[in-house]
Amino acid sequence: GTHADLMRSAYFSGNALVAAAMNQFADSLGADAVLGLGDNFYPDGVEGVDDPQFATKFEDIYTRPALDIPFYMTLGNHDHAGNILAQVRYDLENRGSDRWRMPDFFYRFEWDIDSQTKVELFAVDTQPLVRIEQSPEAQRQLDSLGVWLRDSKAQWKILFGHIAPYSNGAEHGDNQILQQHLVPLMEQYQVDAGFFGHDHHLEALDPVGGVHYFVSGAGSQTRTMTWGSNTRFATSSSGFIWAQITSDQFHVAIIKATGHVLWRGQVGE
Repeated sequence: GTHADLMRSAYFSGNALVAAAMNQFADSLGADAVLGLGDNFYPDGVEGVDDPQFATKFEDIYTRPALDIPFYMTLGNHDHAGNILAQVRYDLENRGSDRWRMPDFFYRFEWDIDSQTKVELFAVDTQPLVRIEQSPEAQRQLDSLGVWLRDSKAQWKILFGHIAPYSNGAEHGDNQILQQHLVPLMEQYQVDAGFFGHDHHLEALDPVGGVHYFVSGAGSQTRTMTWGSNTRFATSSSGFIWAQITSDQFHVAIIKATGHVLWRGQVGE
């Protein structure tokens, strides 16, 4: 199950300044996709599908052939300050390079690892979820997610979004609302890993209820964080998280923007 053709690799990235290191890894190891963990356009989102930020903060950054792969994007709180529908329309109207993938505010997709093994990924929009009392959209998203997770036949399930249920970032840290409303679904339907941004650091946390949590919000700005009792590894360096999935193993690495591997671990251990 370790043959290169059977592997699926993906990035879990913040944004622009780590592009060189992402290029380096994609060139040497190959990559199938990038997962964007929100705050795609800082500080106030985009105004419309023709906003020049799509070029300056996305198309013109990831230019190497090795990164000519799908970027599955999610919305962050700063994206919600602008026109979030424009980020969906940029995909659906085939603007730009076709790398930008955001078919809806929340969505799912599958990869085949090999003939027997699938990985299914669930992109969530955490902003309505953390405002669940004020947001009629939040319950619709949770209901859909519950059905999708229940019906998934994938061996590996990955959920990704912006605001982290668990984090030791000094700026935001844990989010009790997500712990109350999103985490139970992840545990009930045995999601393997959750990747989130929001706090501007890189962190691997101890699993909770069988779910491994990662924070990758240091693609551009960095902020301080503290090691918690549940921290497996953390750094306030800029960088990204790399994952490689085979039929029976799910490897994760925290990569500094210089290209140095700071930590390696496995989901399921």
